[in-house]
Amino acid sequence: MVKYKIGDIAEEISVRENNPASSCYDKFVGLEHYIPGDVEIHNYGSTEKLNSAMKVFQAGDILIARRNVYLKRASVVNFDGITSGDSIVLRVKDRELSRILPFVLNSDEFWDFADQYADGTMSKRLSPKTLMLYEFYAPEKSEQKEYADLLWAAYQTKRSYEKLLIQTDELVKSQFIEMFGTYENTIYDVKKLEEICEPIKDGTHQTPTYTDDRVNGYLFLSSKDVTSRYVDWNHPMFIPPELHEELHKRIAPRKGDILLAKNGTTGIAAIVDRDIVFDIYVSLALLRPLKGINVKYLWQAINMPETKAQFDSRLKGVGVPNLHLGEIKQARIVVPPIELQDRFANFLEQSDKSKFEIQKSINRIDAVIKALVEENSSNMA
Repeated sequence: MVKYKIGDIAEEISVRENNPASSCYDKFVGLEHYIPGDVEIHNYGSTEKLNSAMKVFQAGDILIARRNVYLKRASVVNFDGITSGDSIVLRVKDRELSRILPFVLNSDEFWDFADQYADGTMSKRLSPKTLMLYEFYAPEKSEQKEYADLLWAAYQTKRSYEKLLIQTDELVKSQFIEMFGTYENTIYDVKKLEEICEPIKDGTHQTPTYTDDRVNGYLFLSSKDVTSRYVDWNHPMFIPPELHEELHKRIAPRKGDILLAKNGTTGIAAIVDRDIVFDIYVSLALLRPLKGINVKYLWQAINMPETKAQFDSRLKGVGVPNLHLGEIKQARIVVPPIELQDRFANFLEQSDKSKFEIQKSINRIDAVIKALVEENSSNMA
């Protein structure tokens, strides 16, 4: 094994573009385009409305999100573009090491290092200077190509399974439209969300006081915990008992409720799938369906593109667009008879079982990749 320091094999790129909207670059990568734990960036936005200076990156560079290191965001980018100052642009000098490093930067060892030495407390930031000090082990030069090929072959297999997950979700959406149409073209009733839910409320507007006491503290969720169609319980924050008692008098989420992100991943809904006591921030709205509304049907209806389009058209604010509670209440969805809702919910459950099996395959591949990366660390000892 050979020991490397990032500062010896890579350089931080700080080339800036002062006028992104009129530049030769049409792709912008912001923090919202990272997928935590993924070694590649696949998503991007447009530069046409950007009016402040940005960093330039090239295909093959590695982008590392500086903020909130617990989210573990470091990915190689395969196109040219620009990014904000929230990202570090890293360019590796050696081809094989450039193929290996994205996996190293997605290891637990690296993010433990980043968390330990990042600046700040609540929203930890990784500095380029600290990043350059990180040391890792890789195979001998003559073995690096074979090692990199193995890592990327495993990753591409994982990507194939991930595409199956996407196709399964698309099948569900197609089935929904085939059964119920859209709120603008349907034979069934169309109702506002406030008509089919108990009074819709959002979380506390009070800035929370957090505690490290996980035994006596209470779980506190915000929009960052609703990044897909499921609640992400992996990065919990806790508030003290006295604050929980105050907040819980107004709104008491429970298993079977739906949480809707009002900002960040705006319009994404997630079913609360755990029987656990927790509180929510103002960035989340709570929807509890009335009798005659299947929660899984409602969940899918809210996550349909036509509902997301309604939300997007009603966003307020400039810096961080926000979905107001009143606009959520006015969003319209198709409401078929409960028998049809239940039938669709059964179809959704079967789809989820298929996705569960696909996800198990993805998890196994992740374990293989992790073992390959950790093998170097164990061999160094």
